[in-house]
Amino acid sequence: MGEGHKKLNFSDCMGLAIGQIIGSGIMVLTGIVIGLTGHGIAAAFILGAVLAIVTCVPFILLTSAIPSSGAGFIYIHRLMGEKAGFMYIAMFVYTQIRYPYVKAKQEKK
Repeated sequence: MGEGHKKLNFSDCMGLAIGQIIGSGIMVLTGIVIGLTGHGIAAAFILGAVLAIVTCVPFILLTSAIPSSGAGFIYIHRLMGEKAGFMYIAMFVYTQIRYPYVKAKQEKK
């Protein structure tokens, strides 16, 4: 433990992000994707990979530019101010509470 903190570089972070996406998605969603797309499964997976990379790369770059704990709140707070940070947290909490409620209501019908 005397070595200090180790840092992750861009390829480490990209590998972790891709591993998380592939780890769960490829096992759970393959059958569903085949059912929905049929012969278009290769195109669907390629499009999914491109969308995942497009959404992950900016966040990876941001985390390397502003290394801190607190994820999205810290980035919004530092870059846009306190009000924007509060709105981010408010929307995050709302979606975490509201989405399961709406989903549970839909399943009851």
